[in-house]
Amino acid sequence: MGHIGRLWHRMYPIVRLVKNPQDEKPKPRITPRYLELLTIFPDNCRESKQFIQFLTSESKQPNNFQKLW
Repeated sequence: MGHIGRLWHRMYPIVRLVKNPQDEKPKPRITPRYLELLTIFPDNCRESKQFIQFLTSESKQPNNFQKLW
């Protein structure tokens, strides 16, 4: 309590639409994959600066990581 979070993390399941032979309406099917969103509200502290530096360094980026800015 008393601390303000500067990181927002959400994971959304990726859903595939599959044809339903009994109906014309496609049926949603959950896949084992997720879309992961990470939103940062950086301040001028050392940890924020280090994390932003990690995200901007091309050689250290994790696989399948895509920046949206």
